[in-house]
Amino acid sequence: NLANLLGAAAALLLTRLWRRGFSPQLSIGLALLCGLTALTKLNGLLLLLVIGVTASLCAARRHALKQFLSLGLLCVGVSALIAGWWYARNLALYGSPLPIDIHRSFVTTRALTFWEVLRQFWGHHVSYWGVFGLSNIVMAPQVYQVYAAGSWLAFIGVAVWTWRHRCIARSSLPVLVLQGAILMAGTLFWTRTAAGPAGRLTYPAIGAISLLAAIGLLALAPRRWRGSTVTALSTGMAVIAFATPFAVIRPTYVRALLRPPLARDGVAAQHPLHAYLGNEVKLHGFDVAKTTVAEMQVTLHWEVLARSDEDLIMFVHLFDAQGGFVVGHDSVPMGRTYPSAVWSPGEWLADTHTLSVAEGIQPGEYRLAAGMYRFRDNQRLLARDANGRRFADDVIPLGQTITFPP
Repeated sequence: NLANLLGAAAALLLTRLWRRGFSPQLSIGLALLCGLTALTKLNGLLLLLVIGVTASLCAARRHALKQFLSLGLLCVGVSALIAGWWYARNLALYGSPLPIDIHRSFVTTRALTFWEVLRQFWGHHVSYWGVFGLSNIVMAPQVYQVYAAGSWLAFIGVAVWTWRHRCIARSSLPVLVLQGAILMAGTLFWTRTAAGPAGRLTYPAIGAISLLAAIGLLALAPRRWRGSTVTALSTGMAVIAFATPFAVIRPTYVRALLRPPLARDGVAAQHPLHAYLGNEVKLHGFDVAKTTVAEMQVTLHWEVLARSDEDLIMFVHLFDAQGGFVVGHDSVPMGRTYPSAVWSPGEWLADTHTLSVAEGIQPGEYRLAAGMYRFRDNQRLLARDANGRRFADDVIPLGQTITFPP
């Protein structure tokens, strides 16, 4: 929250700097922001880059090298006074002022290319607008779809407003665009090795991004409707914000507190099956139910054999008669509420996966398969039958033919 506030304050002061030039008051304010930001959050350090780039561009425009150097020295000095002790402590304790490697030793890491990061666009979008718990609790898909539509409209609106008000835009928007771009780029860079999409880490630029969005949306609204547009947007987002703790977060934690049944409780499966996934899981069977025309639910009944230090993902996939992948669902077990870190041997989990089968499904026969892989490197766990024979590609055939149309 403090990083959000400091980011919005930086956008305000830097816009004044861009429009009016250097002044002692602005320099002192920006220096204090540098120090407080350096002490608040690691990704807040990118605000220092935003301040440095904006000030250098402003100095070049106004031929104010002396003022720029004075601002730089002031920012360095104040930051050292406010936050220097923290980085000195990190250096003494961990051997680095930014002990990122220590952080990564406690979390799952990946090694993605920048293109692979960009392909996770929807995950970044969802993370930006709201994920909860350990990023495993999400709102209804329709909420994110509405936000996506609004974001695209805002983007178009900013372009329209910029075209209509070119002179004003040159003096008002550069700082907002620069701050949003630098924070987004930093977030994407971090995501190359992070456990998952992390659009939420853009929050030091939320003030700038939200102002751009407001400009864009209001630019597309007719003048007589702008007051109603502001009221509708504010009310709608407030309702979502206040309802989410009660409608999304609390019910998920209530479900997560329920103890899964133990194996001795004898949960029956519709289709019995005996197979093993690594040394951690024994699959006892599965259920198949067609809930709607567009959806099919597959519930896997499996027993925890051993604890695991890995983040494990269960998947259910649908293949056509030629073995081609059609549709699938990969998830942390039990609706993303029961990660492998909290499993206990002897638990019997009823893990439901929903497959969307309405679009792109041609008439014919299809087969279901299941398996499990490590989130860290996408490597599947060894899949064996009851006699110890390994399944091809470490995928367990669920042994039931699904016919479309039914």
